[in-house]
Amino acid sequence: MGHTILPSRMLSRAVAFFIVLLFGQHALAAEPVMFSTTRTSTTIINNGASAALPLNNADSTVLSPFGGSKYLIQFHAECSVKANDDNTALTIAIVVDQGEPDQQIVAPTGLGTFELCTSVKPASGATAAHHRQSVGTSVLVNVAGHEFHEIRVLRQITGFNAGEEALIDEVSLAVIAQ
Repeated sequence: MGHTILPSRMLSRAVAFFIVLLFGQHALAAEPVMFSTTRTSTTIINNGASAALPLNNADSTVLSPFGGSKYLIQFHAECSVKANDDNTALTIAIVVDQGEPDQQIVAPTGLGTFELCTSVKPASGATAAHHRQSVGTSVLVNVAGHEFHEIRVLRQITGFNAGEEALIDEVSLAVIAQ
């Protein structure tokens, strides 16, 4: 039985056709990316305290030039949690304009409740090991009144016990106009 291999241009057109069929013509419209950043180095978290996740390889916060409309914030990372149980998690919250009167915790429900990565209980007698996961979240936010807005990603290990840790790296954050 023979197989047909589509040339890349033909394959691209076929994929575009099915995207339009499933989601409508607006699915292919490119929205402007207002801001993006990446951080590849590993952050090791070995306590249960809440803290800002470093972004931009230097700063804990990112200033993004947007305002007065609706934006999609996309956050992706690779992470793992090493624990002796299956109820320890690395949680995040994306906060816009932290400490300001119009502060918004937007991803997706708040620190301590959105589990980005979770632990896996080791087999009886086994040593806890990291369980690596590639994860992400996307949230919509309405902002107004500022020329610049501060975006901060807070992280925390919930269910933390001594000796447990989380790792997070390959972080990317993008702000896209809607």
